[in-house]
Amino acid sequence: MNILDFLTMREILFLLTLSTCISILLFLFRAEIVEFLKTASCAEGKAAQQDTLTIQQPRELDANYGIVFETPIGPKPIQLAEVKVGEFCNFLDLAVKYGDRELIAIGTGNYSEKERKVKVESIYPVMDADSSSAFVRLTSKTHRKLGATFDRWNEKEEVMVLHTHPRFSTHKSGIDDAHGIRMASILFDGKAVMVIVNPFSQLGIDVSAYAINPVMKNVERIALRLVP
Repeated sequence: MNILDFLTMREILFLLTLSTCISILLFLFRAEIVEFLKTASCAEGKAAQQDTLTIQQPRELDANYGIVFETPIGPKPIQLAEVKVGEFCNFLDLAVKYGDRELIAIGTGNYSEKERKVKVESIYPVMDADSSSAFVRLTSKTHRKLGATFDRWNEKEEVMVLHTHPRFSTHKSGIDDAHGIRMASILFDGKAVMVIVNPFSQLGIDVSAYAINPVMKNVERIALRLVP
C-alpha cells in the first residue's frame, strides 16, 4: 500500500506545487533565514551567560579570609605599610645591640580597607621567640605571652610582624613565608604585614615589607613608609 493510492490526481498536483513554492521561498530568503538563526542563537547564549553570572558560587575556602567569590567583592591586597619612625628606631636599636641574633616583634595599629594599608603605632619585641642565626619562628605560644601586655596598654589590633636578618638579604625565605607572614595572618585575623630588617647591610639599613595577596595567595613585596 502506498499513500499515493489514497490521493486523487488533483491532490497530488497540489502537494507538488506547494512543495515547489516552499523550496523557491527558502532559496530566495536563505540569507535572511541564516541571519535570523544566528541572532536567535546569540540571544540564547547571552541569556544563559546572564543566568550564570547572576548566581555566583564560592570558588574556594581561604584559610585567612573565608569564602572568596569570583566577583570582585572580596578582600583587596594590602599595598602600603606605615610605621611610626620612633617605634621603628627603637626596634632597630635592639637589632643592633643583639648583633647576629635574630629578633622578632609584633606591631599594633590600624588596618584601613579603603586605603589598603596598615599603620603601626607601637612595636613590641617578642624576646622569648625561638630563633637562630637563620630564622625566627612566630608561634601561637609566643604570641599568647604578649596578650597580657596588649591588655595592659589597651593596644589596638595586631597588624605587623617584624624580624631581623643580620648581615644577609631581606629577601623572604621559605620559613619566613610559612612561619612569618602566613602565621601572622592566621593569628591577626587575616590582616598582616611582614617586615624584614638587616641593620648591617653594606648599603646602610636594608628593609623589605611583604603582604599576602588574598586573590593569588602568594606573598608580595609592598611599600613601607616611616611617618611621624
